Amino acid sequence: MRVSKSSYIPLDVMSDYSIGESIATIQALVEKAKSLNLKALALTDRTLSGATEFYQTCVANNIKPIIGQKIVVSKKQLILLCKDSKAYKTLCLHSLDFQTPLKDFPLSKAECSHFICITPLCDSKLKAAFGNNLYKQIDFSESKKDLELLEKQENVKAVITNPVKYIQKDDAQALAILKKYLHKSAKNCSDKHFASVSEILPLLKQANRLDLIKTTNFIAEQIQDIFPKDYFTSQNAHNRMAETLPNFKNAKTQLQKLVEKGFEKKQNSFENVSKAKKRLECELTDIFSHNWEKFFLFHHELAAWCEKNGIARSPGRGAAPSSFVSYLLGITNVNPLKYGLLYERFLNPEWLHYPDFDIDYDNKRLEDAINHLKEKYGEDHIARISVYETIRPEKALLIAARSLGVSDKRVTPIAKIISCFLRTSINHFIDENNSPCIPVLSKKDATTIKKFLKNIKYKRLINIALKLERIKIGRGLHSSGFIVTEKPVANYISIIKDKNTGVLCADSTFIALDHFGLSKIDMLGLEELSKLKSISNAVAKRLEKNFDYKTIPLDDKKALEAFSKGKTTDVFQFDSPGMKMILKAFQPEKFTDLVLLNALYRPGPADYIPTVIEHKHYGIGDFYSTLKRESILSETYGIPAYQEQIMQIAHDLAGYTYREADTLRRTLGRKKTDVVKAKKREFMQRTLLKGIVKSKKQAERVFDILLTFSAIAFNKSHAVSYTLMGYWDMYLKIHYPEEYRQYKK
Repeated sequence: MRVSKSSYIPLDVMSDYSIGESIATIQALVEKAKSLNLKALALTDRTLSGATEFYQTCVANNIKPIIGQKIVVSKKQLILLCKDSKAYKTLCLHSLDFQTPLKDFPLSKAECSHFICITPLCDSKLKAAFGNNLYKQIDFSESKKDLELLEKQENVKAVITNPVKYIQKDDAQALAILKKYLHKSAKNCSDKHFASVSEILPLLKQANRLDLIKTTNFIAEQIQDIFPKDYFTSQNAHNRMAETLPNFKNAKTQLQKLVEKGFEKKQNSFENVSKAKKRLECELTDIFSHNWEKFFLFHHELAAWCEKNGIARSPGRGAAPSSFVSYLLGITNVNPLKYGLLYERFLNPEWLHYPDFDIDYDNKRLEDAINHLKEKYGEDHIARISVYETIRPEKALLIAARSLGVSDKRVTPIAKIISCFLRTSINHFIDENNSPCIPVLSKKDATTIKKFLKNIKYKRLINIALKLERIKIGRGLHSSGFIVTEKPVANYISIIKDKNTGVLCADSTFIALDHFGLSKIDMLGLEELSKLKSISNAVAKRLEKNFDYKTIPLDDKKALEAFSKGKTTDVFQFDSPGMKMILKAFQPEKFTDLVLLNALYRPGPADYIPTVIEHKHYGIGDFYSTLKRESILSETYGIPAYQEQIMQIAHDLAGYTYREADTLRRTLGRKKTDVVKAKKREFMQRTLLKGIVKSKKQAERVFDILLTFSAIAFNKSHAVSYTLMGYWDMYLKIHYPEEYRQYKK
């Protein structure tokens, strides 16, 4: 039987999602399959963690993805390959069962009909369950022994597999080193490299069993698409989010009524009621057109429950306070109209994404809020999000060095240099001509790292470190990420229980959840809120009347004076020595001054703090007079410190809608040369057409200013929210010093 090189299909492949068992990344596996001209590839990890990444990477490379999972039943290892979407859903529904070895097989015969089962030991129970879908596994790495046993067995369907745990043969040592690092011991195992068909053929020819390769094709042909075409596109994933959220009856009508009630309650605080109504109408139209009403109702219910039960929440976080609807619903506590916050910075239909409410909770009551969700929607309807620890390049060097007996003293200085570069590889330092790192190092550090990397004595160490870097070595819980679903979570994705806490956990990363169309919520415990709540309760007890720190006036002279004197020890967001110096130099006179300093005191924008201080005390002069937007830049003393200001300038001078302006801001912030050139041409044409800017030179100057600040301007809504908590903190410190001093974490 003549077999072409493209006819073998690997059906037993593990990635580094099987932590400690493989050092093959999904990208590397697919690249290897592509280099061998394979038409299909299976992934058979211990969990389904990497299934989405694998599926999409295969499809992008024109390789048929086969999703499978290894499970252990009655001490027998089974490889279950999904024939269709029902099989994949079955694996998800039984994912908790499959987390540990099982005594009894949990699937019904009907469920088994959707799988191909491959196992070294085929018994009568498995044959009864899987019938013609059961195959005896012939392990390529131990094929001589397996083929000899196969000759003695009659009527046994078999298939050759190449159990893959790394790509090249010489990767075996790196996997052994990783196992020893994780488990303190590592047994020698047979070869688990990604073999080519030319390596497999000789053994099968000798045994006259080339049919075992043909069987891999037969199995692959039975595999249907697990997900429909375009299932993972942004639009389809976005549309699914409206279906997976907990249901609310008559959601649009309910949201409309709640918002109108909130508007009526707060309208006396609006400077321009008609303008507020128009803003509300625009936001609701956008929310309803994208079917986001359930998400807003979900967060409203949680916010209302927390308010009723005395659980302090932050006024907002991130871009969420930019939404007027969220303010009216009590989800956030910052009036976006008062601070010039733009809805499009939160939700921009041109940049398709789901609403994202990042809200902080009283650290001491966070668990109460989480338990409320479990009680209301069902414990199996809420899950934490998984995160993975990977081996950073500097750690890979140290692991490799210790395994090879190289002294830490030799490697630690190199590791420290590499650790200064967050998104890099050891490879980036090896070719100094193309290295983005070497030019920014000090002469001493550059010499040290060049000398080490060019030393032939360390070549083996470096090669092992390169194989280990970015490999997953641990799974944990995201600090604040949860998903809450209409049906139990396992109806949508696989789930596991965290080994350390026993908490139900989504067996997927943030990115995978997006692709599945599962919306995420952030619930982060914040000590500052515990502090504000505790001190306020103590004040109320002494005064024998209600006291709400959220109603504190924002123009209190004593509080502002304390800020200007730098008396901010223990004050949220303002207690660092550097910030104290800036406060003294700047002399803030109003709340918005504090917001500005909070936004600027960060890498990048901090370079403009001396300029802002000079402008405050001596006047702006002609600095950035090109922009001619005093109404936009006056509160920041001539500097476009906020992302919202970038959007407003593009809107005023070039006629961009706020949606377009937000997209422009994001694009310029990435500073991709070709894209920036195209945007510059577009911006200048629109600016000159608008007519406020008269000359080409002036339009170019405006664009250059926007380009500079798009990369460093800060989110104003976040700055306002967090400054608000800092201000409340200072007010309590100044006016209620006894209660403030008595607070203990």
